[in-house]
Amino acid sequence: MCRKTIPTDQKDTPHKKENEPNITTPNNAHSTPTTPPPPIKNTKVMYLLWAIRFLSLLSGTIVSPSVRPMLTHRLGITNFGFLQSASNGAALITATIVGRMSDARGSRLFAIMGGTIFAALGFICLFVGGLYHYTSLEEIEGGGIVTAEAASVFLLVTTTVVPCMGRVLQMMSQSVLGGITQAAASDLKEKTTSSSSTSTGKNIALVRSAIGFGVAAGAALGGRLVKIGTIAPLMAGLVCTILNVGVGISLATSASLPSSTSKPPTNTNSMKTSLKLLLTELLTCGTTIITLLSLQLLCSLAFFVFTSTWDITLMERIGYDKAEFSYLVSVVGWLFAFVQMLIVPKFVSRSGSGGSTGKVSSSMPLKMGLFVAALGRFGLASSNTTPTLILSFAILALGQGTVGTLLSTLVARTAPTKAGYYMGLLEGARGLAGVIGPMVGAACYKGGGGRAPAAAGGIFQVIALILACVFISDSEEEEKSFSVKKENEIESTMTSSSSTATKASVPCAEKNDSLDSIAVETKKSK
Repeated sequence: MCRKTIPTDQKDTPHKKENEPNITTPNNAHSTPTTPPPPIKNTKVMYLLWAIRFLSLLSGTIVSPSVRPMLTHRLGITNFGFLQSASNGAALITATIVGRMSDARGSRLFAIMGGTIFAALGFICLFVGGLYHYTSLEEIEGGGIVTAEAASVFLLVTTTVVPCMGRVLQMMSQSVLGGITQAAASDLKEKTTSSSSTSTGKNIALVRSAIGFGVAAGAALGGRLVKIGTIAPLMAGLVCTILNVGVGISLATSASLPSSTSKPPTNTNSMKTSLKLLLTELLTCGTTIITLLSLQLLCSLAFFVFTSTWDITLMERIGYDKAEFSYLVSVVGWLFAFVQMLIVPKFVSRSGSGGSTGKVSSSMPLKMGLFVAALGRFGLASSNTTPTLILSFAILALGQGTVGTLLSTLVARTAPTKAGYYMGLLEGARGLAGVIGPMVGAACYKGGGGRAPAAAGGIFQVIALILACVFISDSEEEEKSFSVKKENEIESTMTSSSSTATKASVPCAEKNDSLDSIAVETKKSK
């Protein structure tokens, strides 16, 4: 019986050697890829992300000289303030939900395309509103073809309802693209570089530099185009948004945008459950994320408190006219852009040299940035000449650029699997400050004069600096627990995979043992 079974078993493993490892499970054949995946083109993706953010800011700044007067004329100042609040609230909700959806799907591409398409629809609505802004009822009636009531309803819809919808869509798209482009930049470093803590800040700083270039170029072009006519800036903004859609399509067809680090969900929830989960995640995210969001809110409040009345205060204090003030805005934009692109990455790269997540090593540049930003804001409050004003703006650009980049970088490092969600919350905090800041700025201007809003912004920066000191002392222990938790998860995953492999190899070992025992019995029988 033994002699009959030996040839049969030997036919099963004809090339089996004595010391050859047992590889018999089909899963082992697929455990490692036969060819390495193609490398991702970092430069091309970063340029496309930068272009998307730049065109978004450029289009939004170009249309400002036309949109604000048009809507305030139709709605009034009070209702326009309500529209701004509603737009910022919609931007907060949309950026948060879209960012979390991009985390769940493991892709940022659909969010980028959605943001560009929303922007195009919004600018189409603004363009239609601008076309009929100065149209009279008699022109719409057309010599009695249309009744006066129908012409009045049509004029109300085209000059009030449609532009308001366009304004909301514009704010929503800017908030979505602002958070999702930075999240995509953080995903890019995770997939392509080993020193991810250093490359995260550099990539985010590069994307954020598009803000300065977009604001600078948009302010200059918008001021020139509005002299031609009210429609000219709206047409230029529409062209920029169409180009932005084209850039998004180029990013989609290039197939070079990496997926995010999170995995797709195993089940789908309803919108009510999703919103409940979002709120639960925010309440249980820990002190680190809450502090980062608070810092973003305070820094954005400092910005909006000052900019809500800075045109009036600077015209009164230094004597600028509207053209000179638009040139000043352009100079400030260029300052921010060059500081963000050339100087800020050096500070950020130094902050990524220590720690597994980089939070503690980023504390000193963060505090320095908040301190420098506070100096710049107090300098704006005390400036009486153009040179001192430009110097204060340069100091503010250095501090605020460093702080903004580090806040986004810390979010990407602290929660890499939920970067889209928390980046959306950062943009939402900025939008919330856009609602509160102008009211605080107007109150400061009425109660303390033209220098009060800038001084109030400096006070907000000081509060943020104090909070940052508390954040550093509290985050050290949280960073250790975060690292230990992450290591435990990795170790448990490795243990489970090794136990699975061991179970898979047990039948092979039992088969080899039976073969050895049969061979021994055969020798004894011989």
